[in-house]
Amino acid sequence: MPESPVEYNNREQSLLRILERERKARKMAERIIEQRSLELYLKNKELNELNALLEQKVRDRTAALNKQQDELKLALLKAEQAKKEKSDFLSIMSHEIRTPLNAIIGFSHVLLNENPRKDQIQPLELLDYSSQNLMNLVNDILDFSKMEAGRVELNENWFAPAELIRRLAASMQPTAEDKGLLLEVDIDEACPELVKGDYARLNQVLINLVSNSLKFTASGKILIKLSCQWHLSLESCQLRFAVIDSGIGVSKERQEHIFDVFSQEQSDTSVKYGGTGLGLAICRGFVRLMGGELCLSSEKGVGSEFYFSIHLPIQVSSNLKSHKADSIISLNTMDLQSARILLVEDNPINQKVTERFLSKWNALIFIVSNGLEALRWLETNEVNLVLMDIQMPIMDGYECTRQIRLLGDERKASIPIIAMTADNSEETLIEVKNSGMNDFISKPFNPNDFAEELVRNLEIHKHEN
Repeated sequence: MPESPVEYNNREQSLLRILERERKARKMAERIIEQRSLELYLKNKELNELNALLEQKVRDRTAALNKQQDELKLALLKAEQAKKEKSDFLSIMSHEIRTPLNAIIGFSHVLLNENPRKDQIQPLELLDYSSQNLMNLVNDILDFSKMEAGRVELNENWFAPAELIRRLAASMQPTAEDKGLLLEVDIDEACPELVKGDYARLNQVLINLVSNSLKFTASGKILIKLSCQWHLSLESCQLRFAVIDSGIGVSKERQEHIFDVFSQEQSDTSVKYGGTGLGLAICRGFVRLMGGELCLSSEKGVGSEFYFSIHLPIQVSSNLKSHKADSIISLNTMDLQSARILLVEDNPINQKVTERFLSKWNALIFIVSNGLEALRWLETNEVNLVLMDIQMPIMDGYECTRQIRLLGDERKASIPIIAMTADNSEETLIEVKNSGMNDFISKPFNPNDFAEELVRNLEIHKHEN
């Protein structure tokens, strides 16, 4: 049936309304899209601006970090340079101070052992005491510098702990007697005969502790105590060292700071008793290096006990010879039995000091002033031992030693060579060993140590030949 005009008109109107709604919807969608596009554009523009700002900040920060890194590298280089300059300065100053001290200490020992008049004894003893104090001060400064640089290493040998305590007490006894103090030792019978550790560092710690006790004790006594606890394995033990005095003591509030650098009980202590305040800090460093901890128990006006414990390997057999196990050599009866000794030394004063000792001990001494002269002298002469200075003009002691070790004559090439150096830094001692020297003596030398090294090296050379 055909569509009526009314129906056709209604359908057309309906379609027009639909088309109008679609047109409006499309326009609205276009406006929304346009609005969203604008928003996206603005957001994108903002993001681009933020990104550019961020990239600039990253570039600025990177440049700042690079600059800071360059500054840190420069600061590190300057610190390393300053560290080297400090080390070089201390090495030079050590050498320059020790060289005249060698003459002062050496000749004071010589004069004290040559039957001085009664009116000369006290001035000579004061001269010797003062020079030893100056030497201790130089050693403290150098040891502290080494600790700061982390360059202190242990030199372990077999030694007798009981013997160490007895020797220490014997060396300190005259000072105690002069002050009217009792100096006693208490050694645990359970202590092993031999242990392995750094004899020199341990001895230095105990000397410092006993010296402090002598300094700060006006009356009463000082006790050096050694006790021992064996481990179940019987291969090691724990040794406890203690120095107990009846001195001025340390107040409770000061005890936690007493081991700090330059710290003393009171501000006027250094004026009244002397000292730098470095000793206990150095002792603590050495004890920690040995695996222990230096502690203090004290009461103001009553006294103090400084103590520490360290674990050391045990040598059950007594066949091994301990470090410094022989009895102290008597300098007055010392006899080198005409041993031929070549002294290579450029300093005239050091030549005279060493010659005085060697002549007194009946050695035949020959003196040259540098390494080149020593090599020429050895071409036509023979000796039993060479005492070699290190810092010399023309040819130093290192190069001279290396040239001696290359000599075609095997006997001369194997001569014992002992370095005599005023610079006892770790670098110097390593170079001494690497150059082929047998041993070293630090200037200024202790006459007993000097005599023991001479005897030991002469005996070794005698048996080898």
